[in-house]
Amino acid sequence: MYFNIAIAKERKGKKVNDLAVEVKKDLIRFDCSVESPQYKRYLDQKEIKKIAEEYKLSTDDREALVKHVQEYNGQGEGGVDDKGMFELSTQNPEGQFDHCEVFYYATPEDFEGKILGKEWPLVHAFVTPKLEWIEGYRENIEGAVMSGEEDKFYAWKDRLRELLEKNKEHAIFIIKCHF
Repeated sequence: MYFNIAIAKERKGKKVNDLAVEVKKDLIRFDCSVESPQYKRYLDQKEIKKIAEEYKLSTDDREALVKHVQEYNGQGEGGVDDKGMFELSTQNPEGQFDHCEVFYYATPEDFEGKILGKEWPLVHAFVTPKLEWIEGYRENIEGAVMSGEEDKFYAWKDRLRELLEKNKEHAIFIIKCHF
């Protein structure tokens, strides 16, 4: 699935092409394919429920469920400790995509159409100059707001406007991502 994000980058008197190269390097931080040292990634209730349904097990039978974690997720083996059910993983814990490309340099005139969803799909996330990933609203595969989620959609658009205003002195790039 493809989605767009926006990233703000300090200009520091640099040309747009040089900034785009730096942005690509900055985004490595969020690449799922970048391995990290092995750690315990704890499963949330939604993921545990999916595994239980797949293997026709009770969500309360953690010992039985944990035997299927590796097969289900394709990562490391599973386990249970006092914090909950986990899998051993080397996948980047900050990973948000498996591929991205710097797609477009956005000027303030582009914000409504290219970032806020009038011409292109609404951006899914905003990355600050300090590389903070701010998760937003993701439209469905057809680019439409999901039924009952209109409030989330409009709240994210308002938040994006705030972020764009706060970062108006920075270069803003639109990044096309895949996950």
